[in-house]
Amino acid sequence: KVIKENPWKMDKEAIKRLASHIYPGGDPLKIANIHITIMTHPTTPYGDDMVCYIIVYNDNSSAKGEMKKLVEFAGFNSDRVIVLSRENMAIYLHVDDTKNFPLLKNIALKLEGRIDAK
Repeated sequence: KVIKENPWKMDKEAIKRLASHIYPGGDPLKIANIHITIMTHPTTPYGDDMVCYIIVYNDNSSAKGEMKKLVEFAGFNSDRVIVLSRENMAIYLHVDDTKNFPLLKNIALKLEGRIDAK
């Protein structure tokens, strides 16, 4: 209903509806944009084996409190979640099956390299 294509930039209604489902306590009023990409195995093309959210917060102040929630949530799911952050942006990577976590680590390393190069 809310994910219209892949990758997708969420509209304000989608952010309002999904922020607290992405991570507990996610405050849609502090989020400027969310981009989402879903990666799947060829055998399960309609699944969500790996999900990448790029969350841009309104400002550094908003980001600080929200990233604290996001990192805390990731800590409880460290075998399936990676969070990268810079200033008012967070990249939240999630796998459903822990067997895919090594693939997620490789993606995270590439993303980190690209962020650091900017």
